Amino acid sequence: MDKIPLNIKVGVLGGGQLARMLCQQGQRLGLQVHILSNNKTDPAALATPHWHKGSINNKSTVNSFCKKMDVVTFESEFADTTLIPKLRNKFYPSLKNISLLQDRLSQKKSLVQNKLPTSPFIHTDKASEVIHFYECHGSFVAKKRMFGYDGYGTFIVKSKKDLQKFLLNKNLNNFIIEKFIPFKRELSTLCARSKNGDVQFFPLVESLQKDAKCFWAKGPVNCNKVLPLQRKIKSYLKKLNYVGVIAFELFETSKSLYINEVAPRVHNTGHHSIGSCNIDQFTAHLYCLLGVKLPKITSLSGGFAMVNLVGSSIKKPQLAICKNSKLHWYEKNDNRPGRKMGHINACSTSADKSLKLALNDLKGFKL
Repeated sequence: MDKIPLNIKVGVLGGGQLARMLCQQGQRLGLQVHILSNNKTDPAALATPHWHKGSINNKSTVNSFCKKMDVVTFESEFADTTLIPKLRNKFYPSLKNISLLQDRLSQKKSLVQNKLPTSPFIHTDKASEVIHFYECHGSFVAKKRMFGYDGYGTFIVKSKKDLQKFLLNKNLNNFIIEKFIPFKRELSTLCARSKNGDVQFFPLVESLQKDAKCFWAKGPVNCNKVLPLQRKIKSYLKKLNYVGVIAFELFETSKSLYINEVAPRVHNTGHHSIGSCNIDQFTAHLYCLLGVKLPKITSLSGGFAMVNLVGSSIKKPQLAICKNSKLHWYEKNDNRPGRKMGHINACSTSADKSLKLALNDLKGFKL
């Protein structure tokens, strides 16, 4: 395996749980992982001595931070790329890729242009065209073009009453309108592409959403339609010159696989990889931006599962001793309904057995 240079300064814009896990895995590689975030109590700030106070939406702060780093990456795709300095060969994924994929409209157009399967959609500011789309396709999903996540900014329209309610939005231009896909399973394929051109896929997982948030993910699962799609994804990422880990959320129907959304970052459905694979998604992401050769990614057990620990109140959480799984706690200050507070990972002889173990341990938590 390639050697990793000592004292490389890796900057991460953002201080949440994804940045925290990048810090933790980066330290195991001997890297200096620096965090730019607002508060010293942010999950990532608590995991590194190299915390820098400041907003990722403040141009002068971001400029100063980035100039001190050897490479810079993003916790999420919601960074305002107009505020980030155009420093050559420093940002992974590139600012161009983040700009393309953070807007669901340009993301969707890019998938269509590159002949990747995705649901029919329109973008319009005319209510009459939205009504026509509903009459042609029936149920649809309206998604905010920017800054929507975990169901926030998403409207599912299944009836004329839902349609009229959605049309009360003053600016339809902020949304894309997608045909509703009646899927059998939600799948996720994570890919790592290194600066040197190496590409590796993580095991395919199935996920279940609860209240529009990922509740669990399990794998490896089989799908005979995924290999052809992964070949197309590999070509797509080469064309973009994408560097880093990227997640493709998929809908599986009886006949097809559709790309629902693309997340240009480490992803919730890849958290299982800490313990389930020979390399986790966070280490793989860091390898990618350093240009380290990626090993072939393999599972370490017959199956694995990840279950999110999601707040259901504002009370202080009561944690349980995990007998069959491993706890990853994010150390967030405040609990609240719908907030991801941590996750647990389990491994066993199959995906279903692993999920059963994790769900049994979940019963001991009071969130």
